Amino acid sequence: MANPAFIFINPVVTLGTPGTDVTCELSKAELTPNITMKDAGSLCGPAELPGDIKWTLDLDGFQSYDTTALLMFLFTNRRTTQPFTLVCKDEAVSATNPKWSGNAVCVPGQIGGTQSEVAVFTASLPLIGDPVPSTTLLAADEAAPASTMAGASSGK
Repeated sequence: MANPAFIFINPVVTLGTPGTDVTCELSKAELTPNITMKDAGSLCGPAELPGDIKWTLDLDGFQSYDTTALLMFLFTNRRTTQPFTLVCKDEAVSATNPKWSGNAVCVPGQIGGTQSEVAVFTASLPLIGDPVPSTTLLAADEAAPASTMAGASSGK
């Protein structure tokens, strides 16, 4: 079997309705399972089993205060549920490159930063339910025009 490893280059991340491409405002986008382990030990010895699995969409991005920027979207829409998608490779959606989707609760990222450093933020958005992989694009996905949040690459 060939090595399935790949480099995470040019992923596509969308957030909101309609799905706005926020890829250029991010340096990291990651679906993270948070697993609560349960004690299942017996008189024969200790053991743990996975219990609840809760997911987060973890984002590291660049701060911008434009009204359409991701940081401001997260702040303005805090505590609201928004749809998201994540495609990990810069190629067609397929069995080896699924489009992950779901619903995430917006939480704001950090505001401000360190003197003379790039202004960045981190946000960990809790998911409602589990992320869902899809190996085919819907007709609506193919017909939808690509949109980008203003200021994504403006350096603001």
